[in-house]
Amino acid sequence: MRIQERQVGAGMTRLVQDVRFGMRFLLKHPGFFAVAVLTLAIGIGANTAVFSVINSVLVRPLPYAEPDRLVLLRHHIGSLGWSDAPLPAADIIDFRERMPALSAVAATDRTFEFNLTGGGPPEVVRVATVSSNFFDLLGVQAELGRTFLPSDGFEGRSRKSGYDAPKRLEEKKVKEPASKPDPKPAPSRESGKVTENHVAPDGAIFDDGMMPSVVLSYGLWKRRFGSDPDVVGQKVVLNGAPSRVIGVMPEEFRLLMPANAGIPTAIDMWTADLIPYSIIPRSSPNANRRVLARLAPGATLAEARAQAATVSQWQQENFDYYQAGDISVDVKPMHADIVAHVRPVLLALFGAVLLVLLIACANTANLLLVQAAAREREISIRAAVGGGRRRIVRQFLTEAALLAVIGGLAGLLLARWAIDLLLALRPTGLPRLETVPIDGPVLLFTAATTVVAALIFGIIPAINASRPDLNSSLKDRGACASDPRQRRLRHTIVVAEVALAMVLLVGAGLMYRSVQSLEAVDLGFESQGVLTYRLSLPQIPYDEVEKRASVLARIEKEVEALSGVKAVGSTQVLPLGGQFWTSPYQVPLDADGASRAGEADYRFVTPGYFEAIGARLLSGRLLTPEDEKKARQVVVVDRALAARSWPGEDPIGRVVEALLGGRIQEWKVVGVVDDIVSAGPAVEGRETLYFPYSAQNAFFSMTMLVRSSREPKKLATPIREVVAGFDSDLPVSGIRTMESYVRDATAAQRFVSILLGIFAAMALLLAGIGLYGVVSAIARQRTREIGVMMAFGAGRPHIVARVVRRGVALAVLGLTVGALASLALTRAVSGLFPGIPSTDPVTYLVVGGVLLLVTILASLLPAHRAARTDPIQALRYE
Repeated sequence: MRIQERQVGAGMTRLVQDVRFGMRFLLKHPGFFAVAVLTLAIGIGANTAVFSVINSVLVRPLPYAEPDRLVLLRHHIGSLGWSDAPLPAADIIDFRERMPALSAVAATDRTFEFNLTGGGPPEVVRVATVSSNFFDLLGVQAELGRTFLPSDGFEGRSRKSGYDAPKRLEEKKVKEPASKPDPKPAPSRESGKVTENHVAPDGAIFDDGMMPSVVLSYGLWKRRFGSDPDVVGQKVVLNGAPSRVIGVMPEEFRLLMPANAGIPTAIDMWTADLIPYSIIPRSSPNANRRVLARLAPGATLAEARAQAATVSQWQQENFDYYQAGDISVDVKPMHADIVAHVRPVLLALFGAVLLVLLIACANTANLLLVQAAAREREISIRAAVGGGRRRIVRQFLTEAALLAVIGGLAGLLLARWAIDLLLALRPTGLPRLETVPIDGPVLLFTAATTVVAALIFGIIPAINASRPDLNSSLKDRGACASDPRQRRLRHTIVVAEVALAMVLLVGAGLMYRSVQSLEAVDLGFESQGVLTYRLSLPQIPYDEVEKRASVLARIEKEVEALSGVKAVGSTQVLPLGGQFWTSPYQVPLDADGASRAGEADYRFVTPGYFEAIGARLLSGRLLTPEDEKKARQVVVVDRALAARSWPGEDPIGRVVEALLGGRIQEWKVVGVVDDIVSAGPAVEGRETLYFPYSAQNAFFSMTMLVRSSREPKKLATPIREVVAGFDSDLPVSGIRTMESYVRDATAAQRFVSILLGIFAAMALLLAGIGLYGVVSAIARQRTREIGVMMAFGAGRPHIVARVVRRGVALAVLGLTVGALASLALTRAVSGLFPGIPSTDPVTYLVVGGVLLLVTILASLLPAHRAARTDPIQALRYE
């Protein structure tokens, strides 16, 4: 026991000695110390920052009870090629009754914009409709009051859950009523991020005169009600009708759903769903829900998916709706589904910062190799007097560990700043980034990164330095002795640095070119000089579409009279606004009843919309106020729909059969406009139908567009005054320029481009430092050779060119390796570069030129220093 204690004590003593010696050595070489620490801080700090984001988004569990048991249910519609469609409300009853693997099933509708009046100025609030068991399923309790009880909502519930389900109105083998013969229209779905411009299709959230219950968000409670603890039980007025506050959610609560679900994180108020799920027709496109569920104790995801397949089979056997659309149910883990769209981007960025760390480690290893060469005589003396190889290796690893620890601490400070930068640059739609803490997992990652970095850059110089050639080291007193083994190792490391930098620069270049390509896409409209804002008309007193159409027309007319305004129009869905309404249509082709069916985006617009957005009329005419007044069934189509439906023919006067109001109606084509990009410049556009606003009785909230010859933002106050003059309870919200929507359309690609550019700049800086260090070492090692050449008449330009050529030769080799690696990697992640091929020659040529320029600049200083060598001084030891 005492022997072991003495051994441990001796080991600690040697460790303390190694640490003291290492610190003295580092402090004696402040230049080397500062460069090495800064290099490691850049690599470790960048990795820590990106890992913090990945930990917050991809790793950290959802903030709900037993989050790993939560799943989302979606429809896969084969006829439309959709894999993430919402479900008919009646499906919720099926899941509750026929899927024992689920202990609870809840649902949420799209979010709606309602006017909140009373107790202050009118305000537009975002309201989410949820099933009464929604918060219970998530395991979330109210901060004040309570969440919903079964009595707060009227949706059908299964006997298993203890609720009496209303009588099912659907009989077995239900046939959908056919308004037209074959082909049958595909199931209609409202799709995408429909987050702000829709009100419930029936315009109501009330039933049987009962006052609806609402739950407030913490932010609305604090902002609107001044954190009043007595708010529970108070009445609020939504769209002119009263509701009763029953609770306030906790401050940290966020409703997290997939980006394509149309459910934003920022919600002001929740209301219980008052529509009985059991009586809504399955084919109704206006009653779809986003469905989530909790796995029963002991049940697995595989069991839930198997039962979902059984339910799908049962539905197809019993309801024609599911057969016509080739519809099946998919079950996905909630967390994985929420982050699915950002996972590839974050992992790609993490791969990029790992390359930066590798370059930093390679650079530090090269610095240590240079220092080891300068200390060769010291190491040889230690070895000659009995210093064992293990002790020498330990000493070098101790110095490497000291550098790594200090660099890691500096990297943590750098990471905090880098996280703030990431949050400032992040695009909308990146989930779970309200806060990105440097918590326990992040600190563990930083510690692990520090240890790995110390091993990577410390082990090679340590092993190499522990095998000195005692004879040559102790005899040679010149400062320019060179070990060929060390020289080859340093050259190999700098070639690897250049290759890694090449990969990062190519990725950043391709991403930049991709953003340029997307921004150059013809959107089909003119975004400059256009201001947009949302106007939500309450159900009371605007319950009829004619009243809404009339007030919209009057407001548009007065706004158009403002100074500098050229045109005003409205639409329920803005292009590039993250929203779309897609439904089927069909076109009669001949007298025999043959037709062609398709899917198109439906746009409901006022007559001034086309001029306000700057659409290009190709043939025919646009919609007119007379079309609205006389309720004409006319439609404007885009170039894509006209070309597909009537190739080589005049579409004016033709008929389109569209599914509106639950039935197929005939609409006469009066005009053709150029294609307008809908979802984004990187997304293939869909065919589009433009209907008069009054064709659909569902929209209480519309987005107005104002084209002006003056600065658009200066119109905000006059527009508010115009609207207030019509109705003081009508709030104007969401004032933005159309150009901001265009910028948002490429925000994700721009975010990746900026970050890759930052990482590439880091890599370029580190590679330049590495090249400088190696070329300086080459120049020092060849001091005698340079002295001899100068003694025989070689001029300074010749010496400079000779030294620079050495650096360029290494860089060219690194560029070759890096180009091959870039081709392989960029092809694997080609989806990140829409519009640009991974083999884009311009990017490779520019990146190669930049790296060669950096190589030349990094080589010039040591080359000029070598050219000033005194031949006599260089040859004094010969």
